[in-house]
Amino acid sequence: MGAKAVKYPRADHVPSIDYAFTLLVICVSGNIAFTTGAWFRQEILLILSLVFALYRVKATHSYIGVPFVIGVIGCYIFISIWQSVSLGHLAIITITGFVVKLIIAAAVVSATKSFRYVFVRSMVWIASMGLIFHTMSIGATLVGVDVLEAARPVADIVGAQPEGVNERVNILFHTFMSGEHAFRNAGLFWEPGALAGYILAALAILSTLTRQLEETVVRRWRNLLAIGVLSTLSTTGYIILPLALLAVQLSKTGIDRDPIGGALLIISSIILILPVGFYAWELDFLGPKILELYTRAINEEPGWHLSRFGSIIFDWQYIQTRPLFGWGQSLATQFALHPYLDRYALGNGLTGFVRQMGLVGISTFLFALWHGLRFIATSGLNRFLVFAIIVAVLNGQYFLGYPIFLAFHFLSLEKVTPNRIHDQKRRNALFRHMGRSMPLRPNASAKKTFGLRSLPKEYRSYPR
Repeated sequence: MGAKAVKYPRADHVPSIDYAFTLLVICVSGNIAFTTGAWFRQEILLILSLVFALYRVKATHSYIGVPFVIGVIGCYIFISIWQSVSLGHLAIITITGFVVKLIIAAAVVSATKSFRYVFVRSMVWIASMGLIFHTMSIGATLVGVDVLEAARPVADIVGAQPEGVNERVNILFHTFMSGEHAFRNAGLFWEPGALAGYILAALAILSTLTRQLEETVVRRWRNLLAIGVLSTLSTTGYIILPLALLAVQLSKTGIDRDPIGGALLIISSIILILPVGFYAWELDFLGPKILELYTRAINEEPGWHLSRFGSIIFDWQYIQTRPLFGWGQSLATQFALHPYLDRYALGNGLTGFVRQMGLVGISTFLFALWHGLRFIATSGLNRFLVFAIIVAVLNGQYFLGYPIFLAFHFLSLEKVTPNRIHDQKRRNALFRHMGRSMPLRPNASAKKTFGLRSLPKEYRSYPR
């Protein structure tokens, strides 16, 4: 254990309801039992999540940062209004749904005590559970048991069994893949790439917590999350995983604040990774797959627009036409240049979001993310690495269509366990986006100014 490591926060400092809220938002963000299942309708779940989110905000008096939330949501509403006027199509349900997701995202960060800790710990649980089910599935398959048929009775009750080329059987806690994807771990999400993306985001966030957690906890969580990514056999996951592990290691050792030590560790990591990279390139789902998808995209072969590379080419046509404000998130407008396609481009979440919300929309997310990392990153290098990882992960799936990823807009609102802020400069940095500063010991006047009926016992902590 490092000399400066502290147990932060203690498990009993985080209410169980915060874990339940975070897990609910994660499930709404990709568990097909919640998004397409017979027992759950996504619209109803979003409304219930919104009601619960507002209740938690009121119960915890999490009003600090409301102007920032209003500013972010206001940017997207302005974009949507502009799209509606310029395209002549008002998709009120789609717009409302996105705003509801943003409110839920802001609430889960501001009303959850130590959101980063709860999010990472929840993803460790999900990764561990996925590994257990995946190992059992592989073992059963090797001895001749048809896992899909064995799980189908439970899946019939859940009512989430997407069929077709990539049939999936969801039993609420896990999604079993079929065919050539049978040996890939999807966890409780809709596909293995989604599990890999969420785990990589958790690793990135873990790198901001390494100096507040015991070294054994960081090491155990890092290893479990890394194994989880490896079990997905995700091309994007394998490419980004070394960068995520490097971010955790740099932050854990404190070398990210030492330019020379950090440079030496990065160089040594590259030297170690290169031989592994050359070997990994020969794996079917890495080198050959990347070359095949690139060739299909360049030659515009059937289904070319469904791949990562094809989606970039596909989306670029839309971005060139409407670069600033995009085409909206409604199916009636966002694919208007290709009305003849049966299946639309869903292969690249980053360029897809630019196609939908324009450069103004993606800039809103990137600015909010960079702003939030200022308060939680352990150093400038850590801030850059976490930012790069999350942006890179977006190339894999449409994560910005889900509340838990939209929560990265609001990292500056996180509330942590008690850790007193000792100087006015740090206090002012925390509240600068509100245009005011807060005294160390707020009096009745300060409480009234900030709209607090009772002062929360904890303050957000600027990295030391």
